Amino acid sequence: MFKIPTLTISDSKFQTRERLPVADLQKSFKETWNKNDTWTITFSIMEQQKYAKAIKLISSENIITYNGQEFIIKQSNREMSNGISTYTVTATHRYFNDANNIRKNDQYSGSKTWNFQDAVSFYCNGNDQGISTEFHGNFPTVQIENLGNSSFLKFGQDYFNSFNAVIIPNNRRWIFYSYDEFKKKNGKKIIYQHDSENLKMNMDSTSIVNECRCLGKPIENSNPQKYSVDFIWRNQDSIDNWGIHRGDVVSDERFTDQNSMSDYENKHQQIEPNITLEVSSFNRKDFDMGEEILLMIPSIKWSTKVVLNHYERNPFLEYDVPVLQFDNTNLSLRDVNVALHDQIENVRNSTTLMGIQGDYSSDTMTIDLTGKYIGKLTLNLNGNIVYVSFNTISLIANTTLVTVKTPFIPKEKRQGTFYANSDQFYIVSYTIDVNGNININSINTLSGQSIDEISDKDNLIICSFNYLI
Repeated sequence: MFKIPTLTISDSKFQTRERLPVADLQKSFKETWNKNDTWTITFSIMEQQKYAKAIKLISSENIITYNGQEFIIKQSNREMSNGISTYTVTATHRYFNDANNIRKNDQYSGSKTWNFQDAVSFYCNGNDQGISTEFHGNFPTVQIENLGNSSFLKFGQDYFNSFNAVIIPNNRRWIFYSYDEFKKKNGKKIIYQHDSENLKMNMDSTSIVNECRCLGKPIENSNPQKYSVDFIWRNQDSIDNWGIHRGDVVSDERFTDQNSMSDYENKHQQIEPNITLEVSSFNRKDFDMGEEILLMIPSIKWSTKVVLNHYERNPFLEYDVPVLQFDNTNLSLRDVNVALHDQIENVRNSTTLMGIQGDYSSDTMTIDLTGKYIGKLTLNLNGNIVYVSFNTISLIANTTLVTVKTPFIPKEKRQGTFYANSDQFYIVSYTIDVNGNININSINTLSGQSIDEISDKDNLIICSFNYLI
C-alpha cells in the first residue's frame, strides 16, 4: 500500500513545528542523493490561508524534517503571479552544515600514515556540533601530508575516496561504511524495457591508476623512515590497454609482503575507465542507498551487477518514475563494448556472434557438440578477448559444456552470465577454468526461477558470450 512520507517545517530551535500541503509536495517535491556529495530536497508551495503558519516558517536556516532526517533551508524564493505567491525551497541535509562548522584550525605537520578512524577523530573529537561517529568495515590507511587546517567537509571531499569510505549521516550521528559494507545485496534486478525505458551510459577514464609507489608497514625507529614493503606497483594489462596513469603513493601498514600488497592493489585500484549507468525506472520499489542490483539488457544479451550511488525521486507521488544512477568501479569496459558491438558494429572476426558469414582469423575454433547437446560451438580470438557463440538443442545446469584448447584457455578462472534465447530469454551462469572447461553453473528465468535444463528440439537455442584470456 502506498504510504506518504512525513514532512514538517520548524524554526531553527524546533520551538514551532507545522505541516506543509501534501498536494503541492506531490507536484513539486524532489529528493536528490549522491554518495558522499549531495543530499538535498526541493519543493514549491502555493500560499494558502490554511497553511499560513507553515508558510511563515519558510526562511533560510529553518528546518525541514523529512522521513526523520533534518534538512536546513538554504534557499527560499517567493514569486508572485496574478495575486498568488509561490514559495520555492531548497534544503540541504544538516550533515553538510555541521561538517563545514567542524574545523581543525591547526594541523599535523609532516607526512603521516593515517587510519580512517584516527583521521576522523582528529577532526571530530571534542566538537561543538553534537556530532558522534560510528564505523562499519575495514578501511585502508592513507599517507597524508600536513593533515588539518580545514573543515571536516573539505577533509571528506579530499580523502573519503582514498579511504574507500562512504558516509550515511543520521542527523548528528555520522555512520561511516567501507565500500564493501556500503553495498547491500538484496537480490533485486532491473530489466531494460521491462522495468525501464531509458538507459544512459557514461564512461570516464580520468580516475585510472595503473602505476604507483606502494609502502607497507613502517619499520620502527628507522631514520629516515623505512618500510617493510617499498615498491612500484604496475598493472601491465591496464597500461597496455589505456596507457600509463600514475597515482599517488599508497601506504598501508597491514602489508609486510609485496605479493600480497600487489594483489590488493590489482583489486582495489581503478585500472579501467569508470562506467556510470543511469536508469529511469518504472519500478517504484524503494531502492536503498548502496543497493547492489542486477541490471539486464536482453537486446544485447548483457548483464552486470551495479551499485546504487545516486537517485532522484518524489516519494509523495504514487506513480513517480525515479532516476537511479549506478556505479561499478569493477565493471569492465571490454564487456560493455563487446555486448554493444554485437548490435551496432560489423567488426571483422566477430561474424560468428552476429550470424554473418565473413573472413576468419587463424585464431578461430569450431567444436561439434555431441551427446545431449548437439550443435556447434565457435570460438574467435580477437586481441585478448575470446568471443563464444553456439547453437544447441539443450542446455543443462551443473554440467561441462565443452573443453577448449590453447590459445582459448584463460590465465585464471573466468565467470559471468549470458542470455540463452529459446522460446524466451534465460540467464545462464558459467565459468571457464584454467584447464579450458566451459561449465554451465546455473540457469534462471528472467523472473528469477531456477531451472535444471532448457530444451528445444525444434528450434536451436542461441547463445553467445565473451571472456578474457
